[in-house]
Amino acid sequence: MEADRKATSGDTNNIPTSHFQEKVTYRVGNKGAQTYKWTDHTGGLLQAYVDRCEQVRLVKELYRNQIGELYHSLPYHMIEFALDDSDCKVTFGLRYPDLVSVLPTRVKVLAWPMHQFKKNHASSAGAMGSQPIPARLSYAEDASRTLSLPEAYAEIVLNLPQAPLQIFQVGSPS
Repeated sequence: MEADRKATSGDTNNIPTSHFQEKVTYRVGNKGAQTYKWTDHTGGLLQAYVDRCEQVRLVKELYRNQIGELYHSLPYHMIEFALDDSDCKVTFGLRYPDLVSVLPTRVKVLAWPMHQFKKNHASSAGAMGSQPIPARLSYAEDASRTLSLPEAYAEIVLNLPQAPLQIFQVGSPS
């Protein structure tokens, strides 16, 4: 390269190449494979984003009367929402391991007793009634890990009337 530079130093039309441009070279065989890998990865990211965005949109559209609060990160890899039921308030927290995943891996579903349920619970529990203790809904967590968000939400709402009552009645002394 040094010989080429000295040979062309007399030519003023030729702009000398920088050190960075000299280092960047592509092989024809490797260029196609790297481009395909990048395109596939970018396509996977975009598809997962669109899938999660569409799932949240469907849940908002179908269950807007039931969902009290809904928060999500910009790339939709963290989604949190709350469901206000007559007997309890249920909070959902979904975390996706990476931006390519369509189903969450870290799921927390907690149910808190509401005011009228708290009164009955407080009278039987004594001093514990002042601070409600949430209960984990494991069936809801399992459904959220294995089903899409709208399907999991429908499954959870179907089982919701009996699940918190059973959990809170088991936890209260007789």
